[in-house]
Amino acid sequence: MKALFYGLVMMFLLSGCGKAQNEVSEVKQEVLASGTVAEDPARSEKMIVEGSALLNKGYVPAALKAFDEAIKASPEDPRGYIALGETYLRLKKMDPAIETFKMILNFSPENAEAYYLIGMAHGLKGERDIAAQYAQKSMLLAQNQKNEEIFIKSAAMLKSLADAQAVGN
Repeated sequence: MKALFYGLVMMFLLSGCGKAQNEVSEVKQEVLASGTVAEDPARSEKMIVEGSALLNKGYVPAALKAFDEAIKASPEDPRGYIALGETYLRLKKMDPAIETFKMILNFSPENAEAYYLIGMAHGLKGERDIAAQYAQKSMLLAQNQKNEEIFIKSAAMLKSLADAQAVGN
């Protein structure tokens, strides 16, 4: 049943990556620690698009830097963190992914997508119980926010986790 869970993950992750970066981004930690950064949403969007293009070409370190710049440009926009965290997921670096997604909760504690992604990373680490807790929280928030896409993804993750538990994998 692991194949079921991993298949779900691959629905939202793109294929292919280059070399992995060994450390969690220092930029995102500096941004949150400083607390006073001018917002530049246009630059953030540009860096996310650039980072995605670099990632698709296999230029992982440059993509990670672009996502860090997106976060620095707009530290309270979850899209930069999501792009960075999903990159860590693709690189099978679950702890940095979890840390990155949790940073969203510092400024957006009701972010259903962040809970979903944290659950996904825990599930990929084999931590089914923790993954299920995050998926349930995500479903509740998504339902309250009428976010059908995240609700469906969270429900599918819970089903995959339950199916995996049933067969003992």
